[in-house]
Amino acid sequence: MGDAHEARERFIQAQHTWDTAMAQRLAEATEDGALAVGLMGLGHVTYNEGVAYQLNALGINSTLSLLPWQMSDGALPETAYADAVYILADE
Repeated sequence: MGDAHEARERFIQAQHTWDTAMAQRLAEATEDGALAVGLMGLGHVTYNEGVAYQLNALGINSTLSLLPWQMSDGALPETAYADAVYILADE
């Protein structure tokens, strides 16, 4: 149990580090009023946690998340997952 807990804590810390770094770079990119777009994995985007949370901590409150979604099981994601969803074509 200890190893699993430690691995989970390392994973959470790594995600937090990435979220913070990406938010800082996006914030820097918008300093002159430019629009910045970040492409990142699901864990950094969903529920407006991760990078959006870190951007909010930096004083940037105007963010949107766009989530790619595969309709393999026919169900859409819950609405709190992202601000918008785009459906990927079947392969």
